[in-house]
Amino acid sequence: MAVWDNIYSEGSIHKIPSKEIVGLIPSLKADGVIEILDAGCGTGRHSRYLAQMGFNVHGFDISEKAIKIAESDKNGYHIDYRLGTLSSLPYASNSMDFILANHSLEYGCDEDIRKYIIGLDGILKKGKPIFVRVVSKQHPFYEASPEEIYGFSHVGFCIKNYLPVHFFSEDELKALFKGYDIKRLEHVAHKADHDKITIPLAEWILLAYKQ
Repeated sequence: MAVWDNIYSEGSIHKIPSKEIVGLIPSLKADGVIEILDAGCGTGRHSRYLAQMGFNVHGFDISEKAIKIAESDKNGYHIDYRLGTLSSLPYASNSMDFILANHSLEYGCDEDIRKYIIGLDGILKKGKPIFVRVVSKQHPFYEASPEEIYGFSHVGFCIKNYLPVHFFSEDELKALFKGYDIKRLEHVAHKADHDKITIPLAEWILLAYKQ
């Protein structure tokens, strides 16, 4: 999609893996995880790190620009990158031991979100984990109009371009993952790197195992 290509063309590229993902490695090893899907992998910062840690990594993104950047920056690791969407997953049923959805489930309407999760559930093996990070309804951009958005971020970029962004509540996440054993559901907030954003950026982190 051209609008997502524009995000990466403007330089929204993260290189360092999230500390949350780094901290998951011991438990992933203990769970016998081999095949990992980085759903909405962007330019591949987590895919590269997970491949470095010895996992078989598959990543897809809607942006052709992001995938080209990811392909050019594999650091010698074999990573299966594909162009794809959460609405049409190019993977076999029950093929993944772990799914990472780091800020990828929030782009769409209510019905889109439900379909995304059903699709991911279909390719995740029983007893295996999924990690989700999504924006919270306490985020400063919740219910903001495109004219009120300041600062560059994927969420802000989408709102500015009149694309749907879904902000989550705790009860909603529990309902969406009712067929899972939720091990962690935490609300976190951190300061934005922008002078005009005085309210902390707020998000939910979920780690759950498919039952």
